[in-house]
Amino acid sequence: MRTGKRRQFGFTYLGLLILLVLMGVVLAQAGTLWSQTRQRERETDLLFYGDQFRQAIAAYYQAQAPNAYPKTLNDLLEDPRVPFERRFLRQIFVDPMTGKRDWVLIKGPGNGIMGVYSPAPGRPIKQGHFRPADAAFADAKSYAAWRFEFAAGTPTTSPSTPAAKTANKRS
Repeated sequence: MRTGKRRQFGFTYLGLLILLVLMGVVLAQAGTLWSQTRQRERETDLLFYGDQFRQAIAAYYQAQAPNAYPKTLNDLLEDPRVPFERRFLRQIFVDPMTGKRDWVLIKGPGNGIMGVYSPAPGRPIKQGHFRPADAAFADAKSYAAWRFEFAAGTPTTSPSTPAAKTANKRS
């Protein structure tokens, strides 16, 4: 009888080990999936915030003659060129990839800011199917290649934005 109980204990022990291994594999897959989902969400936020900066810089540039780029990101919060309150952004966004306000500034003519990009390391998951304004981001090797800039003479809205759809209906 003693050997029967030991044999039964051995099978129970082996079954628990197999169950633990399977649970570990499932949890590892779930962690990977969650991590990728979170990174995709941060990339979506980065595309939105970057576009907000691009549009704010364009609006600042076009708001007053002579056209000029902002000297600092704070100029987008309150335009120093006019005596009244004029805002182009509600806030300086936190870079969703780094969790800090550590945007790298793209300098333009007159030492103004014509764009921003994220200093985050790593390769983007999103490699295609960008809006026309962000088409250059396809196949980027790093987030630093996602440069949200406004160059004078370029359109400020893409066909997917409500403002562009309204403008297209009028013409």
